[in-house]
Amino acid sequence: MAPFNYKGKFFLGDSGSLMLGSLIGVIFITHYNLEMNFVSNKISLEKIFIIFMMPGIDMSRLFIERIMNKKNPFLADNNHLHHYMFKIFNLNLTLIFYLIIVLVPILLEQFNLIKPIINIFIFIVSFLLILTFCRKKLKFIKIKKY
Repeated sequence: MAPFNYKGKFFLGDSGSLMLGSLIGVIFITHYNLEMNFVSNKISLEKIFIIFMMPGIDMSRLFIERIMNKKNPFLADNNHLHHYMFKIFNLNLTLIFYLIIVLVPILLEQFNLIKPIINIFIFIVSFLLILTFCRKKLKFIKIKKY
């Protein structure tokens, strides 16, 4: 994970990144289960799904793309959305952008502005548009350098 291996200030490695992701998942699941025992449910199952939807969609996309290209789907590469964004923007803008992408669907769900299934559809479409933008921008940059 690039934010945790940034300029030699932090280093978690693969094990540390996997541990951090597992810890975050366990915290969300535990919080959800504890809140279900009480009257007030502050974090809904839909919010948890929306928070983890971004890495889930990106992982699913890469898994299918690697299989279609006859590559091993379990090998690492730099084709994740955050890798594209790091090449175009700096770390701070990428993190802010990710935060906005995750917070907007949560706020839409929180205030019941749209139905959860429509929210998920909008999220998937916006993810694909952002991915397409990043890929086109990187192709333009590569062509311009040569």
